[in-house]
Amino acid sequence: MIADDPFRRQAIERYFDESCRTFGHSHHAVGWYTAQTQEIRFINLALIGDLDQHSVLDVGCGVGQLLEFFVQHRIEARYTGIDFSSAMIESAKAHYPSGHFEQADLLEYPEDVTFDYVLASGAFNYKVSDQSLYLSTMIQKMMRLSKKGVALNVLSSLTPADQKDESFFYYCDPAELMRLCLTFSSKVDIKTSYLPNDCTVYLYK
Repeated sequence: MIADDPFRRQAIERYFDESCRTFGHSHHAVGWYTAQTQEIRFINLALIGDLDQHSVLDVGCGVGQLLEFFVQHRIEARYTGIDFSSAMIESAKAHYPSGHFEQADLLEYPEDVTFDYVLASGAFNYKVSDQSLYLSTMIQKMMRLSKKGVALNVLSSLTPADQKDESFFYYCDPAELMRLCLTFSSKVDIKTSYLPNDCTVYLYK
């Protein structure tokens, strides 16, 4: 079972702890090449709906830069960020003391705690033993925790071949992602036009 795979969590946690120590509080720590592409991803995530004055759970929050994006764009969301990595959470807390950050596993998060929107930027880009089951399980849990909707981005299989690193990263077929999401909601939209290597999907309750 994905939820009981300690090796997945430990490997991801170690990777991002080390990344945070190497790159510090930056977009590089969470695996994005530039701050600009990170912001483009945040902009598209935020198109899920009116986040102002709504509760938001940021899955795989890294060093908390989605909260910084909210502040810069005057989105007054009630923000909670969760991440496997203790180093990431420590950095997020130090830089954004007004935010609420927890070192936590989404699959173990209590389902009696719900949020208007559940978002994830790049949280599912890394290869695991059973990618389809992992992604399905994570989306299902995000839907359970959300009252209004879910938005997530993933690396796209339409990425030009010379830009792919398939030894470490997972590239999702947007059409397959759409079909998967339709098993959880009849109200699904997908965007593939904003970057050549990414897609964002929106699921609504």
